[in-house]
Amino acid sequence: NWGSKANDIIGAVRAKWLAVLHDDDRLHPEFAARCLEVSERGDGADVIVTDRRMFYDSQSPEQGQVFREFASVGTENAYYVVKPPADFFRFGCTLPATCLIRTDWWKETGGFDPTMPQQDTEWHYRSAMAGARMHYVPAPLWDYRKHEENPEERTLVRSRFLHAFHRKHFPQFGLAFDQSVEVSPRHIAVGYVPPEYREQYIEDHYPELIGGAR
Repeated sequence: NWGSKANDIIGAVRAKWLAVLHDDDRLHPEFAARCLEVSERGDGADVIVTDRRMFYDSQSPEQGQVFREFASVGTENAYYVVKPPADFFRFGCTLPATCLIRTDWWKETGGFDPTMPQQDTEWHYRSAMAGARMHYVPAPLWDYRKHEENPEERTLVRSRFLHAFHRKHFPQFGLAFDQSVEVSPRHIAVGYVPPEYREQYIEDHYPELIGGAR
């Protein structure tokens, strides 16, 4: 289980900062220096994210396309302080595991939830809701190799993530996936439960959430 292994390894980290690097990612030589340069500005940072450059196997990284994490902000500054709201995560988000994280902050948030698909996305949500001080460096400081896997399989993984994410965080969003529909790439049946009915819905459908989710 990737999440459990990552938690075990990161739990032993003694350095002030850490970064998770997947085998399809490559850091630019200046990634650490640029991130650490802004880490203590203002009130300091808990998480530092940057843009990325995405390329296929048929391309060199330099031929890839730059993906901006927060396209709505300008690029004239060395960094920005960003505070993603809950709705930013409603249908998943693009924030990657490849970022710089203050080790103490990681441990305060409890790390990855191994029961979740796409553990890094769910961790970013909990981190943001816990008040993470996030700094954004608007520069592509790492490369991501895009896989040529079946698009239906990617959609299935995303479907499983949304089911698991909204089950765990149902009190916040109130999105209830149809319990009778099997998770599939082509069918995501979902309804909205107003706040005043969520407590009863949890009792009826998600009793494991009573007493607080992890």
